[in-house]
Amino acid sequence: MRGLYVTAPGAPDGTQVTTAAVDDTVLLQARVYNYSHLDMNDPSLAQPAAKVKVQFYGQLFKSDAGEYPVGDSFLIGESVLPPLPGFDSATTPGDQPNWLMAEQPFSPQNFTQTKSGNVYMRFWVVVWMEDAQGSLVQEMAGHGLSAKPGVSPFATLGDVAVEPYSNNAGTLQQVFYVQSAAGQRSRPVPPATSTSTPLSLTLD
Repeated sequence: MRGLYVTAPGAPDGTQVTTAAVDDTVLLQARVYNYSHLDMNDPSLAQPAAKVKVQFYGQLFKSDAGEYPVGDSFLIGESVLPPLPGFDSATTPGDQPNWLMAEQPFSPQNFTQTKSGNVYMRFWVVVWMEDAQGSLVQEMAGHGLSAKPGVSPFATLGDVAVEPYSNNAGTLQQVFYVQSAAGQRSRPVPPATSTSTPLSLTLD
């Protein structure tokens, strides 16, 4: 995904990493956009957003090519962002970007699926807006999610209730390898390519 990054924790703007020892920690980042010209919390909206939620997931695979998933996906963590300004917003002063970066540390040793090391995995993300009452904020027709994520984590990316033209969920195609504790430490590689567009939220 162009908008999902895996870097060393002390280098959020550094190059991608594709491997780490089981006792290492890496930083997952998702760039979330607001392509509307309105701020997410613009009072003129029928349902202004109070926050943006971003969930980060991991999925094991049998091979370094990312083939044959193993078991269910597992929730790594959730990040909460404030409402984003609109693109070229008329109500947010200054030249504010219409995106924010959600961050989530990932330590393989803290998860049953990865704590033994020697596994291949991919990361995926889902993002949505909520209003002050915690209800799902509806985006423009055909975009966003058709239902608010429940209390229980998703088992697969395919379980996310996306609309036909939604950019609210996606996966990083690059396979990530978790080494054993005695393995080589994480090493930087050129940025990974992806198969999806940036995570975006578009209001009416």
